[in-house]
This record gives sequence, structure tokens and C-alpha cells, in this order.
Amino acid sequence: MKNRVFGRAASALVIGIVLGLSCSQAAAQTCPNLIGRWPYGSATAVAVNGDRAYLSSGTVLFVLDVTTPAAPGVLGELVLPDIANAVAVNGNHVYVALGYGGLRAIDVSNPAMPVEVGFLDTLGNAVDVSVGSTYAYVADPSGGELRVVSITNPAMMNEVGSLATPGAASAIELVGALAYIADGVGGLAVVSVATPSSPTLLGGVDTPGYAVDVVVANDIAYVADSASGLRVISVANPANPSELGFIDSLYSAKGVAVDGNLAFVADSYGGFKQIDVSNPASPALVGPLGVGGRADAVVEDGGFAWVVVDSAGLVVVDASVSGSPTIEGIYRTAGYSTSISATAGLAYVGVYPGGLRVIDVTAPAAPVELWTTEALASVRQVVLSGWHAYLPVLNAGLEIFDLSTPSAPVHLTEKVPGTDLRIYVLSIDAISAL
Repeated sequence: MKNRVFGRAASALVIGIVLGLSCSQAAAQTCPNLIGRWPYGSATAVAVNGDRAYLSSGTVLFVLDVTTPAAPGVLGELVLPDIANAVAVNGNHVYVALGYGGLRAIDVSNPAMPVEVGFLDTLGNAVDVSVGSTYAYVADPSGGELRVVSITNPAMMNEVGSLATPGAASAIELVGALAYIADGVGGLAVVSVATPSSPTLLGGVDTPGYAVDVVVANDIAYVADSASGLRVISVANPANPSELGFIDSLYSAKGVAVDGNLAFVADSYGGFKQIDVSNPASPALVGPLGVGGRADAVVEDGGFAWVVVDSAGLVVVDASVSGSPTIEGIYRTAGYSTSISATAGLAYVGVYPGGLRVIDVTAPAAPVELWTTEALASVRQVVLSGWHAYLPVLNAGLEIFDLSTPSAPVHLTEKVPGTDLRIYVLSIDAISAL
């Protein structure tokens, strides 16, 4: 499935409540222990199935209603033990590749109350998952392996076979009895999974870059090859795939999806790219589109490209017209935490892009968001003085908020314009006097 992000640290906006400041063999009881978290964060992966989208944000899996792509809405959510790398759908179950947290099976038959029903320790770093009717196929680059997992009973998943790939298995596209693997430094690997207990390497192509994603359509594999762009490879003969063409004038291809003669590329900081592949020997860029952040993954469904953008969330792109992709809608996730101050049971978190969040941490095991604003640029620091917060903001100067009502802070004023302002103080009184 084209729904994962790999090869980066996926930063979540997680407020960890920690007990203890030091750890030693002589005083093990002083080791820090995480006792609570506010789990929302940047977007990391998505899968779309009809009028439902399953989006991971921080350590949360959202079930979204995307009946109206311009206005996705939340139906339900589930907090996971870690940040998801990939999401795949099979009927009423969603399978999540959770890195070193293994493979998770989530029952979404009631979208308002998704619940984890199964877990399998994959003994490595699960970065992608693709599902068939009775098996899930997990990519693990840490061991360079494809793992085949029986999901006949999602509550009792078990590994039935595995294969060490030539490179670092990073993404999987399942087509019938063949698994096409974006194999990192190994390029593209084609594996027969006709016998799940004994997957067999049939052939491959050593691409010039680092293959991180792959999608297959009409006997052609489209490989996101990082800095080496998009590679177009014939797989008409799975034992002897051959490159037909490429386009390498991209920033860094992280994800790929295809709809007819158009390929969609999540191009990292280069945004979204629409590429004409009607002539496989000569792919042509026809529609670049900025998406407000780093485009890390993309899937195609219902005539739309669903783009995972780290700081912006899920960006829905109408890419049906060659040369004219447009943003149809956005579901915004929490973004990255950049700074924090805390006092009197409240945490004040600066967020990128553009926000301040007030979180009640009176009950450390169950933090609750009281208020948020997204009307700021990049908050560099949060400094508290009494019931006032002072926020140096990139390209905007100093923002000041009255926090006397934590659930409804008041934006007082903006001072000291500049391009990269930070506050350095010897006394908090120096800020109070600004």
C-alpha cells in the first residue's frame, strides 16, 4: 500500500509526563517513567477506502469521513503505543505497521470506536504493510526482510514465512501472487508469494538511488527512488524487469501513486508533483503543487491524490486534470512541538506550523487540551511571566497572550518585528517590562 513514511524521525506532538530526573544502578527507583502523554502530532501515514480515510497523527489513528473530500471529518480515533509507519485496510480491519511496535490489527467496524484486536511482534522495524485476503506482508528494513503474516484470525496473527531481500525492504505493493518491494539500496525486488510459507525472489532492478516506495499498474512499476526521482520499470517479465525511463529533476521522491497516464509523487520539500507517464520512456512533469510542508506519502483513491504532509496533515488534491492539480481539502493534524513551558498544572506548547496549545496536565496520566490557535507563524519559544505568555515567532516578532483564563487566552499585542527572534533573559522581570 502507498501509505507509509520511512527514513525519517516522525516527530509527534507528545507531552510526556515524567517522574524522576536521574537513573543509576544504585537508585533504580529514580529512573524516569512515562506516566502520561498528549498523543497528537504530525501526519505520518494514510490509507483510503471509499468514504473512509485512516490517518495516523502522532500516536493516534484517526478514522475520517471523506465522503466530502473538501471537508474531511473525524468519526473516531484510537491511541496507539507508538508512531505508525504505514496503514492498510482489509474489510473491517486496519493493519498498522508500528515500527518496533510490530503489526497491529484494528477493528473499525464501528468507526466511532476503533479497537485494537490483535498484535504481532515482527521482531524488527515494521515500516510498511500490504494486505491480501488472508495474509499481510510486512517490510522490515532493519533485517532487510519481507515477512508474511496470516491474518485469517486478526486476533491471532502469526508469521508463516519470510525472505531476506537484497537491500532494505521499505515498501510493498501486492499484485496477485507477486510482491513488488521498494528495497532501499537494492532498488526494486520482485517476489513470488504464491506459497506464503516460502516466498521466492524472482528478479529485480538495482535503481541508482534509495527505493522507498512502489506502485504497479499495467505491468509497469513506478518506484520512488529518493534523490534519483521516479523510475519507470517494466515488470511484464517479473523475472527480468527492465527500466523504461525516469525523471530525476525532483527534490526527493518519497511516495508514488498512479491514476491512468498520471503519476503522483510525494516529493518531500518539493511538494506534490503530477507527472505524465503516457510515454513511459520519457516521464514529464506537468503539475507541481505546494502543499504547505514536506510531502511524505501519497495514495490515489476516487480520482483524488491523498497526500501526507508532515506539518499540515492530510491534503486532498484533485489531480484528475493533467497540468492543473488543485487542493480540494485539508484535514489538519497537530504538527510539531517546538517549545514548552509549564506552570500550575498547565502546559503551554509552541507548535509548528503556527500555533500555541494550552494543555491541562493536572492529571498527568490524562492530559486534556483546553485551547489552541493556529494563527501564528513558527513559535520558537514560550516564556511565562505570571499570567502572560511571550512567544518569539519566526518572521513575526513577539506575540503576547493573556493566560488568566487558560481555556480562552487573549492575544494582546505584537512587538519587536524581526526575522528570527529569540528571547534571552537573566530575569523574567526583563520580559515583563517589554
